[in-house]
Formats: sequence, structure tokens, C-alpha cells
Amino acid sequence: RLPGLRSFTFNGNGAWDATVDAALYGLFDGSAAGAVVFSPDGGTTTYTLNCWIPQYDISTPADNYASWSVQLASTGDCVRA
Repeated sequence: RLPGLRSFTFNGNGAWDATVDAALYGLFDGSAAGAVVFSPDGGTTTYTLNCWIPQYDISTPADNYASWSVQLASTGDCVRA
């Protein structure tokens, strides 16, 4: 690893929603990276980065509601605020 060279990955999941699906699928198609703001503590600390989605899964079990899981991978630097 080279000094100063960083990469970031974040994982997330939730209940399936058409609006969330449209946003995630737009990054999953691989045509362009998108800006993402991630806050693990609900807004006090944020990470802002451009990313693409290498993995996006939708689960529709017969005995439960549809859900999604995603992995976000950075395309460059990440700003922590």
C-alpha cells in the first residue's frame, strides 16, 4: 500500500423501498460514480465520497418483507467531517 492512497467500503441494508432502489440501482449499473454522504452516528460525524456499488442484493423471502443489502466502494478520497 502506498502512503496517502486510501480506499473505503461501506455496507448497508434495509427494507426495500422504490425510491431507495432507484438511487442504489443508478450507481449499481456501473456507468458512473455518485456522491454519497454516510453517517454512522446519525449526523454528527459524516463521510462524503464518490462511490460505485460492486454488490447490490434484493431478498424477497416467502415469509418476510423484501429487503436490500449493498456494498459501496470509493473511487477516490473520502472527507470526514
